[in-house]
Amino acid sequence: MAQLAKDAGEQLHRRQPAGKLLGDRYYASYWTIAALLRRGVDSLFRQHQCRRINFRAGRRLGKEDHLIVLRRPVKAPDWMDARSFDQMPETLTVREVRIVVTQRGFRVRTLVLVTTLLDAQLYSKQELALAFRHRWNVELDLRSIKQRRLCLPQTMNMSVLRCKTPAMVRKEIWMHLLAYNLVRTVMAEAAQRAGIKPRQLSFAAAVQTINALV
Repeated sequence: MAQLAKDAGEQLHRRQPAGKLLGDRYYASYWTIAALLRRGVDSLFRQHQCRRINFRAGRRLGKEDHLIVLRRPVKAPDWMDARSFDQMPETLTVREVRIVVTQRGFRVRTLVLVTTLLDAQLYSKQELALAFRHRWNVELDLRSIKQRRLCLPQTMNMSVLRCKTPAMVRKEIWMHLLAYNLVRTVMAEAAQRAGIKPRQLSFAAAVQTINALV
C-alpha cells in the first residue's frame, strides 16, 4: 500500500485527522505551511507561480527533487498580528519536486509541488504526483454535484437551490449529497465486480443507468 494511503488509513482507524493537507497553489504561502506544521499537519501544494524555482540550489534528493530553506518574510501580512508573527519560525525546510504530466486531457504539461513530506524514501515523486492527482478528483466531484449540462442532464444539478427557507435549503443540500453517495456506492460495487477502478466509470452514465432501471 502506498505510504500516503497507509498513513491516512492508520490515522482514520484511530479516529484522528490524517495530518496531511492537499491544496492548489493559492495556499502555498510561507504562513500557511508554517501554521499547518505548528498543528502537526503536513502539506502538499502546487508551488505558487510567483516563487522562483531553481533545482540547482538546495539539497538534491533526485532528479528535479530537492530540499530548500524558506526564510520568514520580513513583514507580516495584513491579517496577522504581531504576536502571531513572532511565533512563526524564522525558517522552513520544504521539498520541491517537478512533475511531468503525461496523461491526455490535461493542459498543464509540468508542475512543481511543494511539500513538508521531506523523506524521499517514504514519499517518492510518483507517490506525491498520484496524491495530487487525486486532489483534482475533488474538483470533478463538485462539478458532478453542482453542474448542469444541457447535453448531459444526468448530473446532480445542484447549481441552483430551489427551496425558500434556510431549513429547507439545508435539507435540499443533504438530499443531493445522499443521492450522490448512493450513486458512488453503486459505482464502487459495479467496478469491483468488473475488476476495474471506480474512477474509470462515468458518473453521468451511472446516474443515467440508475434512472433507467428504477
